[in-house]
Amino acid sequence: MNLAELRKKIAFTDEKILTLVSERLHIASEIGKVKKESGTPVLNKEVEDAVISRYRNFAEEEGIDPDAAEELAVLLMTWSKKIQE
Repeated sequence: MNLAELRKKIAFTDEKILTLVSERLHIASEIGKVKKESGTPVLNKEVEDAVISRYRNFAEEEGIDPDAAEELAVLLMTWSKKIQE
């Protein structure tokens, strides 16, 4: 496979990633509505810790740097919290 083909595969993968991020943010918005209706605070440290743990564990299984995976989890949760507020 040549460089152009590999870059095309990266672009296609990036589209899939952004589609999934969009889906995650839509779900976060729905979670925000439920939290608002029930008076539940946006921040839940236990849930955030569980998400980070899930990302780190999956990263290790996939041979990805767990610290990088944690950075991604924190970024996604930051976006999600902004949507929920």
